[in-house]
Amino acid sequence: VSQDFRIELYGAKHGMSKNFLRSSISKFNDQLWFGSENGAVLYSAFEDKQNIIPPITSFSEISINEKEYDPDKDIILPYGEYDLFIEFKGVSLKKPEMVTYQFMLEGHQGKWSENSVINLAKYHKVYDGEYTFKAKSYNADGLVGNTITVNISIAKPFWKEWWFIIMMGLVIVFTVVFIVKMRERRHLRYQKELEHQLALRTKEVVHQKEEIEEINKDLTDSINYAKRIQTAILPEEDEFDKMFPKNFVVYKPKDIVSGDFYWARKFDHLHLIVCADCTGHGVPGAFMSMIGMMLLNEACVLKNILDPGKILKDMDNSLIEILQQNDDFESNKDGMDISLCLVDTDSNMMYTAGAMRPIYLYRKGVQHIIKGDRFSLGGTMVKNKIFNTREHDLMKGDLVYMFSDGYADQFGGPNRRKMKVSGLNQFLDQVSRLEISQQSKEINRFFESWKGDTPQMDDVLLIGFQY
Repeated sequence: VSQDFRIELYGAKHGMSKNFLRSSISKFNDQLWFGSENGAVLYSAFEDKQNIIPPITSFSEISINEKEYDPDKDIILPYGEYDLFIEFKGVSLKKPEMVTYQFMLEGHQGKWSENSVINLAKYHKVYDGEYTFKAKSYNADGLVGNTITVNISIAKPFWKEWWFIIMMGLVIVFTVVFIVKMRERRHLRYQKELEHQLALRTKEVVHQKEEIEEINKDLTDSINYAKRIQTAILPEEDEFDKMFPKNFVVYKPKDIVSGDFYWARKFDHLHLIVCADCTGHGVPGAFMSMIGMMLLNEACVLKNILDPGKILKDMDNSLIEILQQNDDFESNKDGMDISLCLVDTDSNMMYTAGAMRPIYLYRKGVQHIIKGDRFSLGGTMVKNKIFNTREHDLMKGDLVYMFSDGYADQFGGPNRRKMKVSGLNQFLDQVSRLEISQQSKEINRFFESWKGDTPQMDDVLLIGFQY
């Protein structure tokens, strides 16, 4: 027996309270005693009787779109949208206020509602279909009464009828067949016209192809001749060998001519090596490389400037003047990244300067990176540029590497990714352990292996010499 248990005692007199205390409960011969605020109350199980008469369930009102309908007849409605309000009741003589209900609308919902005292069902926006409303009631002791039903039929629209669907299917089929036939005829006419036009165009294209091939041959011949000129002004091998007998140059233009170039010149005991990467590649890059070599010759030979930092400063001023570069948007921004290395064989000193390009020095297998200044020659992004000359002592056996960015920027390898500077550094660490005569072969072999069938991305230039 719950502590909150309550018993309704018929015949209670003098307004005795029905709220019992939560304690003072005892049992004796199927009798329960409860202490209350007004005295003791006795409950006898023999006197408690269950209501075995089920309630009688009936409809009170059926309203559809605010119009009442007879619940004893099937309700047939034309197509439309309907709001259903169905009221019902369950009659039980014992404890009628404790009668509960369940209801459902078959075709709209799949299960009975929760058992509750609600005796009104509401359904909004019900469309075409066959529906059956059911309701039943329970007395206070949970005994179910009769189930009442009413059938509600809402007609389908004509476009959902089978005859309309079949008719529309036939219309669509005939329409598609008609359109296909018309398109076939139009296509045949168009195909014949195309064949005629194609014959005329083919003749014209063949003629144009012959003209383009002739033009291309002339251009290729011109570029090949330009390559001969560019190659002719590059330092000769024997000149480089006289300066540093142990040396190599890996030079791989992306196109026929290159935007990368190298320059070497001996001034008594001073040996000058230059590695440059001009804006662009192919013909535009080659033009810039020609300008770069001209400016080097002017600064070092004509003006007798042999300080690397001053050489770069003079080249920067001359390049801006030649290309007429200024701060407006119409001016070209072409320039070059370059590194210079001047070796004094009398004092065993090396003087370097760089515009965006480093120089690598290996001594006893240890890599030392000599960085350049962080701006290029030419362009107008930075004004009043200062190029610093850096000094380094040299020892016999030291290795010096100068290079453009083409090697590190090449895509390839198993994942077709860029080699990057970090990859080049690791590779040079390995190559530097080889004899200088073997390094060029290994650098070429590794580059071709890394590149594979991937197109070459840029001009490649890598210079190495041993002091």
